[in-house]
Amino acid sequence: MCVKVGKAGSASTHSDYIAREGKYSAYKKGEELTVSESGNMPLWAKENPSEFWKASDKNERVNGSAYREFELALPRELNAEKQIDLVREWCKQELKDHPYSFAIHEGKASDGGTQPHAHLMFSERENDGVERGEKQFFKRFNSKFPERGGAKKTYGRGSYSERKESLIGLRGRWEEAVNHALEKAGKAERIDMRSYKDQGISEILTPEPKQLPSQWRKPEEKAVILKIRKLKKKIKTIFFEIKADIIDFAKEKEKREEESEKQKHGAVSRFLNFFSLGKGTTKSEVIDFEKAKAEVEKELAEKERKKKISEEVRAKNKALFEGIFERERLAKAKKEEEAEKARQELERQKAEQEVELQKVLEQRRQKRIEYWEKRPRHWTKEREALEKKVHFKTASPQEKTDLRKLRFVQDKKATNQNVRSRGREDEGR
Repeated sequence: MCVKVGKAGSASTHSDYIAREGKYSAYKKGEELTVSESGNMPLWAKENPSEFWKASDKNERVNGSAYREFELALPRELNAEKQIDLVREWCKQELKDHPYSFAIHEGKASDGGTQPHAHLMFSERENDGVERGEKQFFKRFNSKFPERGGAKKTYGRGSYSERKESLIGLRGRWEEAVNHALEKAGKAERIDMRSYKDQGISEILTPEPKQLPSQWRKPEEKAVILKIRKLKKKIKTIFFEIKADIIDFAKEKEKREEESEKQKHGAVSRFLNFFSLGKGTTKSEVIDFEKAKAEVEKELAEKERKKKISEEVRAKNKALFEGIFERERLAKAKKEEEAEKARQELERQKAEQEVELQKVLEQRRQKRIEYWEKRPRHWTKEREALEKKVHFKTASPQEKTDLRKLRFVQDKKATNQNVRSRGREDEGR
């Protein structure tokens, strides 16, 4: 069972969704609509219940709730007709005069079987029989003159602790309703809405974590989860059988001990009478007492043997579960170890790349140093500054133009000087 609250503006859309109407008329998604019904609707919405939910969206206050919803898991052991009867009885019992709409969907469960469930949405307001229009129905309730105000909200009131207790009681009543329907249909299955802690099995079983859709798509993970579910169900059954046997054994043992004690005291008194008075107890009576005592001891030994077998079964199941959890733990540890190795390998590659980058940068720096050390002697300071800016790509367009002019003038001048110096050398020879 799941209880939800619908915000204002979402009621009509959700009503169409569960009843497969409007834009959801062709909606399938693995779920088939079995039946949809409504009840306790005001006069103006009896023919078309969707009008009620549209009016709720339109007239309920913005920060209020347009509807509440019960999502009810129905037992697949019941046929469709009995499932519908179960939901109808639940509406009569819990909702009384609250307007409601429900629909039963049947999907496919993870184990391959059917998964019938009901969406039951209802209004917090109670239809008290006073005729109200569409707008007036959702106005504030007038306690002095009910016909002047809206319908009264009678659901979901009270403090947090009161609402918590109410929810626990609601779950208990749903358990009773489902088990009564199963018993009436002649089915042996039963449900238990209590937590593992309240059932007294929290030490051997833990709630199953919520599974993501991506996990269900993986066959390996799905198979493991289904296997764990079967084992949990088996362990739970064995636990309660052992618990019942232990309780019966303890009661029987106590009863036998009391009877044995009574018989013992009776036999002692008869023996005293027999030896002191020489009458009152015969040899056959003494033999019968010995036989009864032997039978009691034999039964007690049998109970002890059964208890020992039960403890061995429980220990084996516990060891089986511990083995599964240990394998999961080792697999998780292996994944973590692999992830750690991958992280270390990535860090090593990053470090190598960093070293290579530093080498490349150092080579470039050395080249720049060599370049500037080998620069021509005829460069002026002005040209040297401009060359550096162009080399490091920080020069402006004007500076690039100035550099081109300097290169033309200075390089031409240097060329002429070289030519003249060569001429003088030739003349000297």
